Amino acid sequence: MAILPANQRDDKLSSLWQAACTDYANETGTTLSDEELRSLRGPEDLSRQLDNERNNFEDFRVKRRPLLHAMQTVLVPFESFGDLIAGVAAAAFPPASSIMGAMLLLVRAARKVSEAFDMIMDLFRKLGHFALRLDSYKGVPLSEGMKVIIVKVLVNFLRVCAVSQKLFRKGSLKARLTKWAKNAIVEDTEVSSLLGELEELTSQEHMMVSAHGLNITHQAFRNTEELLERDDRRRDQEKLEKVKAALHPVSASSKVLSFINENRIPGSGSWVEDRLRTWWQGTQPLLWLHGGPGVGKSHLASKIITGLSSGEFSATAPLVASFFCRNNDVDLRSVNKALRTLVWQVATQSPSFATRVEEFCLKEDTENTYDMWRKLLLESLTETPSVETCFVIDGLDEAEPEELDVLASLLEKSFSEGDTETRPHLRIVLLSRDSVRPVLEAHSLDWIPEIEVGNNENKNDLHEYVSQKLQTTKMFRSAPDLREEIVKEVSREAEGLWEWANLVIKAVLRCRTKEQIQKIIRTTPRGISAMLSQELQRLSRELSLSGEASNDDYSIEEAATQIDQLNVLLSFVTLAQKPLTFRQLEIMLQIIFKEEVLNLEDDIRSLYSSLFQIRHDVDEYKWETDVVILRHSSFYDYFRTSQKSGLIHVNVEQTEANFLYVILQTFREVHKPRSELGPEELYLGDVRPYADKFLAWHLMRATPEAAGQRREDISTLFQDLFIQEKYMNWLVTVVQMRDFAKYCFYPSSHVSDAAEFWLYAEDRITTNERADLVLNWLLPETRQRFEENARSSEDASDTCPFTVLFSFMVCSWFRLWLTPDEIKEDDGWPAALPRLLKLYSVMATVDEESDENEGLKKLLPMRWGNTGVSVIFEAAELHKFEHTAMWHARVAQALLLQYHHQEAREQFRAILDDDKMADALNEQDLSVVHRDLARACTEIGRHEEALSHMELAESIRLPGDEDHSDQDRVGRLLNLAQLKYRAKQRESAISTANEAWQELLASREHWWYPEFLSFFDIFLELRQPQLLETVLDYAAKHFEGTNSERPKYMDLEYYIFDTFNDKPRTMYSVFQIVLKEDDQRCLSHLAKAMKKTDTLTKEDHNIAQLKYLIATVLFDKGQLDLGIQGWCQVFTAAYSPTDNTWGNENYRERSLAHLVELCLSDTDIPSSESFPITLGTAADSSDACLIISSWLQNHGDPNNARHVLRGRVKACVALLSDDDPTNDEDAFISLFKTFMIDSGSEEDLGAALYWIKQDNERLIKRYDDEERDAEKSKDGAGLVGSLGKTNLEDNSEDMNSADSLDALNIWFTCDALTMCSICTQQIKSIHGWYYCRSCPYKTCCRECSGKHQRIGNSSGLYKCLGVCDDEHNFFYTGGLLQTAERVPDGMVPVVSSDGDRNAIWIEDWKDGLAKKWETADFTFDGGLSAWCIRVLPEPQRTRWATMFKS
Repeated sequence: MAILPANQRDDKLSSLWQAACTDYANETGTTLSDEELRSLRGPEDLSRQLDNERNNFEDFRVKRRPLLHAMQTVLVPFESFGDLIAGVAAAAFPPASSIMGAMLLLVRAARKVSEAFDMIMDLFRKLGHFALRLDSYKGVPLSEGMKVIIVKVLVNFLRVCAVSQKLFRKGSLKARLTKWAKNAIVEDTEVSSLLGELEELTSQEHMMVSAHGLNITHQAFRNTEELLERDDRRRDQEKLEKVKAALHPVSASSKVLSFINENRIPGSGSWVEDRLRTWWQGTQPLLWLHGGPGVGKSHLASKIITGLSSGEFSATAPLVASFFCRNNDVDLRSVNKALRTLVWQVATQSPSFATRVEEFCLKEDTENTYDMWRKLLLESLTETPSVETCFVIDGLDEAEPEELDVLASLLEKSFSEGDTETRPHLRIVLLSRDSVRPVLEAHSLDWIPEIEVGNNENKNDLHEYVSQKLQTTKMFRSAPDLREEIVKEVSREAEGLWEWANLVIKAVLRCRTKEQIQKIIRTTPRGISAMLSQELQRLSRELSLSGEASNDDYSIEEAATQIDQLNVLLSFVTLAQKPLTFRQLEIMLQIIFKEEVLNLEDDIRSLYSSLFQIRHDVDEYKWETDVVILRHSSFYDYFRTSQKSGLIHVNVEQTEANFLYVILQTFREVHKPRSELGPEELYLGDVRPYADKFLAWHLMRATPEAAGQRREDISTLFQDLFIQEKYMNWLVTVVQMRDFAKYCFYPSSHVSDAAEFWLYAEDRITTNERADLVLNWLLPETRQRFEENARSSEDASDTCPFTVLFSFMVCSWFRLWLTPDEIKEDDGWPAALPRLLKLYSVMATVDEESDENEGLKKLLPMRWGNTGVSVIFEAAELHKFEHTAMWHARVAQALLLQYHHQEAREQFRAILDDDKMADALNEQDLSVVHRDLARACTEIGRHEEALSHMELAESIRLPGDEDHSDQDRVGRLLNLAQLKYRAKQRESAISTANEAWQELLASREHWWYPEFLSFFDIFLELRQPQLLETVLDYAAKHFEGTNSERPKYMDLEYYIFDTFNDKPRTMYSVFQIVLKEDDQRCLSHLAKAMKKTDTLTKEDHNIAQLKYLIATVLFDKGQLDLGIQGWCQVFTAAYSPTDNTWGNENYRERSLAHLVELCLSDTDIPSSESFPITLGTAADSSDACLIISSWLQNHGDPNNARHVLRGRVKACVALLSDDDPTNDEDAFISLFKTFMIDSGSEEDLGAALYWIKQDNERLIKRYDDEERDAEKSKDGAGLVGSLGKTNLEDNSEDMNSADSLDALNIWFTCDALTMCSICTQQIKSIHGWYYCRSCPYKTCCRECSGKHQRIGNSSGLYKCLGVCDDEHNFFYTGGLLQTAERVPDGMVPVVSSDGDRNAIWIEDWKDGLAKKWETADFTFDGGLSAWCIRVLPEPQRTRWATMFKS
């Protein structure tokens, strides 16, 4: 076989690609060398272009993410292997850009046809499968044969896109789409033929793998070092996630930098290089670059950032961080946010600094600018001299003046002139206008070296910019000399002002003769203000002339309207506190002009491009979007300060009023009752986030006197919002809620974000000042109406502005809460209204002798917490209403919604126990009362009572009170089934749950996501494994089936991940019980779900819990390597208080224990890149010691079995000895588990168990206060008392007692991961459980112990067959403490081996443990890992050394 020279081989590959691109053009009529397609350089460009298609498809937000993922998967091999294609072909048709363009054109071809959209997604996924095959060769030396195959695969991808696009051009495709259920693209003969060729190519690739093996092995050796470092990199990444969550850096600054980089001319700013290099090589820490507006300072900042980062000015590149202050964004005006962003950027570059930041965030307030600067930056950068750091801060003059002064003060104190000894290793480049000079001088910073930016410095760059702009236009193609003349003239006349040059260029391009061009250059005034004034006059003329040219009244009126629209648009963009999106601007203009505004985006991009520009950003939902901003920051200054001088202008005061009008209109329309919504109602939801956040801002700046005609509109809106009940949701939002482990939604309410401005002010003066802001907008007759109502209403008061403003509201609040016409099922008002009524009462009461703010101070802590019982009753008594049945019912609902369940039950029972009051309520009212009373009883463990009331509620529901949906009906049945089960009606509960299941199967509402989770929950609680399997099988078929209504990305893999994320403990139990080891389909999806957990944010998700539970299922079902990988990741991950970390330490300890158990077993250990795991000192007292002790005991080494537990006892003694009593429960639980494993600690085991039981039972007493129990005389001593009568010798009675404990809807002191080894039910109370004395994590619940053979022996131990080894002994924890067993508080009982029982003070008992276990000076010499290597026999010693290290 002939061997071609390298250049010939490369030519062959390039020819393949060249031919494919040519064929694509012939097939589609589109060339891939198009400028738009060539601009696609990476995934970010693809994402941005894809966002432009959002209006062309239904449900775009839902479809965008899976489509983008599929397209990015196809893109990967083109980015990885595109350089195989060289020469002219690559230059003309860059591989990555070409395939992105081809895919984007294919998406565009599917506009408005959702079926085609889904088919394209399927096609990209199929191509993605082939793309993933090539991923394993990334970074590996390739043979020539492999190169040819890879390029052919890339070529085939492009051919598939071409043929698919051609299909869309056929007129018959839409008919085929509506006719066929399958994919018309993939099944097309040409497409399927090409996919077949891909199959053949990948088969050839597979046959070449063996021959390629030596190269891959060689590469693997080279990658060994990288694999060893991967664990450290992962830890660094986790640390950065925590730091980012604590700092909340501003992403908008990086968007500004990206925008500037995209527009900066390559090579510009070279004039500053020598000056910057001289400064950098000197000793001065600060540098100030300054100049007038529009001279290119921001582009110069971009140049400096790039040069410093690349090491252009020094031998070693420093760590560079930047921030761009902008006066059009509230976040970009904050120096504190700038500082947090700079710190975040440095942390991403320096792991050691990231560690310091993490420590700082745990202890200090990141919003304290002084602490951030002194305690973090100065200390860190002073102590690490090897790290040189440089901040670049642009637009300093656009920061808030107060914060700018703070920054100058910090610089003054940190960088004194001439003091070089104590300076931090921090250099700072400041860029601003000359106006910052007085601030610097006031803080003695006039010694800072400075560089002026003006015409002399940037004239060459400006010349190049003008030249490039004019070079691309057709006007000068035949007259290059004229073009050069114009370039010189514009550059000279610009005098360094880039925006002046930009506007002149736009004017030049509108000219038709040389004389016109020269006139434009001569007559355009200098300076930003004069230039803008002239540009506005030009726009005014053009818009006016367009109407006059048509010579009809309609056109003239239309031109005037367009000018008005431009004025409002310009005003909104100028004065918005966050840049607005196109959609937000469209809605705002539509509200102002009361008609749809057409072609707004096109006008901004073309007609008004001299004023506006478009910047890429992210919205409040983290979606990529485009925002509209003015072309230059100096434009904001001009429009905010200039007076009206022409047709086009910004009226600041009128604009603030317009903003207020738009926001109020948004609140009114968003909260309009559904019955009043018309079919063409304008949807204002996109404006709502801005309205919520900035209502207060615009209200404080708008003035009624300057509002003109808008004054009356705003007065009317305030009148509607503060008077009419139908709009009250803008202040108090009624919501439907569902608690964890519940099946039915219930109504509640809370104060809205906007209302907090008035309702949560810190003091009386501020509260009234904010009320006055609204009252001042009201027209005289409207304000008089408020004042008269405040004086005349018995519910209201005219004491102060606040009480006047809310005088109508307070009357409605009283009526809606305490005297409604009837109690509706979806009425959630009682949750929020008592607190608001109490606030109103506080504001209406003036006590001269006490602190006038005292009442407010008491209410403020309730802002995010529950409203107290006393506040609810005080609010209910304010009106002096008669205590009718309705009064008791509504007070009871308020108590229930604030989680005062016992008090709520008492109020409900007060109604039902009084025949007269009960008769006063209609059937609707009684139905809701019984429903809510059932919920209250459920929460305090009275399930039989709860069931009776729920059944009564259902029986008296009115015929018209039908469920809103099938889901409501299913939820009610499941709730009833749960109540029946807890009320000991097991068979009836199963029957009702089955009825709910049949309802679900018959329902047509669950088009994509039925309530399977609820059925998993109920069948787990009912212990019905066969029904669990039925539900899981049905769910699998549903999500793998061809449901045309369900989005295709919502497949079984998606569902498994989503449900595990939603209810991890439930899905863990389902898969442990139902899943078989041979179900590779579900196991594969579970493995992907575990990998996907890395994409979640730790502040929103408990990733440790998710990963641990999935890994454990995988391991138990035979996927050993995946289970081990998951456990290793959980154990080695780092966590911070900002994470969602409930129980994380339990998951870490349990993961380590599993790994230790694996190490000591005889199971083959799969290789893992995570080994060896480093064990720190925390491992010396971890649960791993329990595993080691048990193993040593079983293998004949009792001395070391006891020795390895000493670290645990020492740690527990330390917890019991500190000053924090909240540590006691952790200590006793740990001791309980320790003594359970140690066979010689019987008496101490009983003492630890006693304390835990006593702590559990204290919680029970909260739900059984005998003094408040209305039925004390009927029920005796209540739950605790009745259960306390149980005889411990009678196991059946005792089980009933412990069952009643679990019936309470509370979690007691327990190990969060202790669950029954058979049914996986999680432990609540420690009472009535069986613990294995040999296996630390093997337990058995009461019900399962009854189903399995349970044999007691003379020593009080049991055999629970089928849990672990049938010969193992189980310890039974028993029932509630008997009166005779109790000892005084602060003591525990100790029963000797002779049976003598003595009470001992916990302090004495603790000291005795320390002596008995000799913990005073105990340590593992060299750490636990080193100790294990010394004492373990082979092969466990070698296995340990493989898996662990100290």
